[in-house]
Amino acid sequence: QNQSSAIRCLDASVEGQTALMANFSPRVGDHSKKPVSAKILVDCSGSMAGDSIAAARNALHRIVVGLEPVDKFSLSRFGSTVEHRSRGMWGGTAQAKASAKRWIDSVDANLGGTEMAGALTSTIAISHGGQSDILLITDGEIQGIDEVIDVAQQSGHRVFVVAIGASPAEVHLRRLA
Repeated sequence: QNQSSAIRCLDASVEGQTALMANFSPRVGDHSKKPVSAKILVDCSGSMAGDSIAAARNALHRIVVGLEPVDKFSLSRFGSTVEHRSRGMWGGTAQAKASAKRWIDSVDANLGGTEMAGALTSTIAISHGGQSDILLITDGEIQGIDEVIDVAQQSGHRVFVVAIGASPAEVHLRRLA
């Protein structure tokens, strides 16, 4: 029923040993996609300059292209300050996606330092009319990671992290995610 298989054979190099290879392919019931509700927050601090901000723009474009009309999203960028594209969530319509693409093209690493706790708090406050997640795109070069994690935990939002750059601050970003 689940199209699983296994192969067993004697190990040719070690007498008395057996090698086993198993393949499990379970059938998953409901294949319907659930609508996405994501608050997208991109790091535009100085540490993101160069290849990192270009990679972030590329990621943002790919995310927006994949949205469906039933999906909801918001776009925000931060550094020393926070800038929201809107105070509410957009539907994934062609018009909203076109506007988002223009906004993404203007994203640059020109917002100073990395004040992530305030940016996260401000993004959490965006009106969403139900459950939503936060997608954070950053290199993880942040001060006060413990405060940022506290804000995320208290928010009730799931936080997904896209680590950008040649050497993102993996330890911080794993803790945050």
